[in-house]
Amino acid sequence: MAQTRAGSGNKRDNSTNLKTVISNFTCDTFDIVIFGYFGHGARSTEDKSEFPQMCLGSNSPANFVPLEDVADALRRKGAAFVFVMGDCCNSYAGIGAKRGILAAGGPTVLTSDNALVIRKLFGAKGSVIASGSQKGEYSW
Repeated sequence: MAQTRAGSGNKRDNSTNLKTVISNFTCDTFDIVIFGYFGHGARSTEDKSEFPQMCLGSNSPANFVPLEDVADALRRKGAAFVFVMGDCCNSYAGIGAKRGILAAGGPTVLTSDNALVIRKLFGAKGSVIASGSQKGEYSW
């Protein structure tokens, strides 16, 4: 099972770090991919997605990345199961709408026993995307 974890990197431009990590990420058809973002988020009144844009430590909306773009990019990698979670605000913030900005973390060790348990837990094929707040809501 492939597993990657992105480091904090340059906080002023975590969107570039995230794009690089996802672009370089590879997995196999039997892998489970889990992505979690816990931080600030926002949305545009024009956003079509139900999910927020992640601020990624930036105050500049130009650096925000839609959570659904991450899910789409990871799905295209071909894993058996993709779980994407964003625990962040999804409230309107006077920012512009975005979609499709991603083309497609530091390694951690996962034992074969743990991998077997996780595979049993997520035995089905498919994907999940979740958010800690609905459209127009704060996450607190």
